[in-house]
Order: sequence, then C-alpha cells, then structure tokens
Amino acid sequence: MPAAICGDLDSVSTQVRAYYESKGVHIHFDSDQDSTDLDKCLHYISNLINIAGATESLSAEGNEHLHSPVPNSLTRGTSVAIFGSLGGRADQALALLHRLYKLDPEESTSNLGDLYLILPDSIIFVLEKGRHVILTPVGPGCFDPHGVGIVPLDGHPVFVTSRGLKYEMTNWKAEFGVRISTSNSIVGNSVELETTGRVIFTLCFNISATAETTS
Repeated sequence: MPAAICGDLDSVSTQVRAYYESKGVHIHFDSDQDSTDLDKCLHYISNLINIAGATESLSAEGNEHLHSPVPNSLTRGTSVAIFGSLGGRADQALALLHRLYKLDPEESTSNLGDLYLILPDSIIFVLEKGRHVILTPVGPGCFDPHGVGIVPLDGHPVFVTSRGLKYEMTNWKAEFGVRISTSNSIVGNSVELETTGRVIFTLCFNISATAETTS
C-alpha cells in the first residue's frame, strides 16, 4: 500500500478513493493546475521533509504538536525514485523529462536530492556539471551493457569526456538539436564522466536475465 496518494484526483473514482482511505492511505488533494501530478508528489515529499525538520526542532524544545500525516523518516537531500513509463502519452513523457531536468534553487522542492526515473527496462537521471563515477555492474539483476545515453537538453553545448565506455569521448561536443550520444555500451563495472554542463544519463537494466532468474 502507498503511504499517500497526491494530485488533483480528477481521474480517481469515488470507489477507488474510498478503498485506499479504508486502508489508512493518506489522500492529499492539490488543485494547482499549473503543475503535474508528479510536481504535486514532489512538493508533498518536500513538505514532509520540512515537517520532519520542524518536528525534530520542536521535540527538542518539548513541543509535540506538529505531526506528519504519514510515517516520516525523510531528511534533507533524500533522493526520489520515480516509477513510471515514457511509453504512454507523449505530453506526459515530455513532462517527466522536463521535471528531471528542471533546476531552480529557489523552488520549494530544492530540499530534495537526486531524482531517478525508473522505467521497466532502464533508468534515467541527471548529472550536474563536473566529474562523476557511476557504478555499472553488468549481469543478471543489474545492468545491460548496451543502451547508454548522454544527452544535454537545455540547448547549450556540453563537452563530455568518458572512461569505461565502448565509444570513449574526449571533450566530445554534445548539443541537443546538433548531436547527442546514444547507443553506447559499458565495458567495466564503472563509468567515469566529466561534463561541462548538465546532461541526462541513461542505462538499461538486464531484464531478460532477471526474468529467467525469477521465473
């Protein structure tokens, strides 16, 4: 059971809502039409982090009146795994990628950590400017060696240097609308990347081997 259901609830039937409420699931209604349901969920998690911090401070002062509506052990910088699919509506798929890439230090969700989009066969996340080491174990239940992508989305050129890929890059210029890196492959248990700007990084799961193992 989920701890909470968040959104404008326009597609939730009365019966479904009643069922989850009967199971003790917190229903959080957010009427804002300028944000997606994913945005609403992230804001909800961000608020839980703020409540947890305030509760800890007040508890230290002997005040126990501030409570979270769901069990809460979240702390600032908590990473969020987003389970979903890019295979449905095109507008919603673009909204998911936009939310991953969105960066606003003044935004109310700036207390969140990294966001990871988990798809049935792959994972997508953002790498900030700088040097990164990504652990990439290959094999059953881990990653498939193929399907590595490095894509900047903000329209500015990014220079990429890699180590641990089949097709290595040295100050390789990537720019959305000009050229991007896709269909690369892992050759070791880790990939080192250095970028001059933000990029989306993609890896594929070894789902066929996992299915054989669990069947």
